[in-house]
Amino acid sequence: MTFSMAEKNKSTSKHQATAFERVQLARHPERPYTLDFIERLFEDFTEIHGDRRYADDPAIVCGFARFHGMPVLVVGHQKGRDTRQRQFRNALAIGVGDQLLMLENAIYSVISPEGCAAILWKDSSQAARAAEELRLTAEDLHREGIVDQVIDEPEGGAQTSHDEAARLLDAVLCARLAESVTSKVDERLARRYQKMRQVGKWGISESPSTT
Repeated sequence: MTFSMAEKNKSTSKHQATAFERVQLARHPERPYTLDFIERLFEDFTEIHGDRRYADDPAIVCGFARFHGMPVLVVGHQKGRDTRQRQFRNALAIGVGDQLLMLENAIYSVISPEGCAAILWKDSSQAARAAEELRLTAEDLHREGIVDQVIDEPEGGAQTSHDEAARLLDAVLCARLAESVTSKVDERLARRYQKMRQVGKWGISESPSTT
């Protein structure tokens, strides 16, 4: 399933994007990554590397900075925009924290739709079907209580304007950080515990009633 970026922008602006359309937008090579947002949102960023014993992970960007004057530690995963960069970065998602926010066209899953389709149906061309079943979109995860807030993107996706995407993210981060720093540590720990407990839901579906 392939189509031009212009067609993607047109289609997503006129109707609710499908899960696989979200996947394609999330994979756009011009989508902003951690370093792009650091450049636009933080001041005095100083990157730190490695654990002083083993090695440095190029997939993770970590450093000290200031966010609207407040000292913060920034940790994010960095993807590559070409084959060489992707091999070097080789990024994984980060999901541990008091609050989990997602851009509206981001995806979050333990496996790609193609990989899931190949395992379940022995056919990677069923990726669009797998994307729906995986519930990997920001909206799906917000509905399940895994994601705390979905952040709007510029029309057509964050890749259309890094500056506008950063502006939208900035407003949400300001509000969420203010909420976090004014909460007591015990309250934050209790909320974090409850949040982690509800990430995995297990149950038995009810059998249809018979008469």
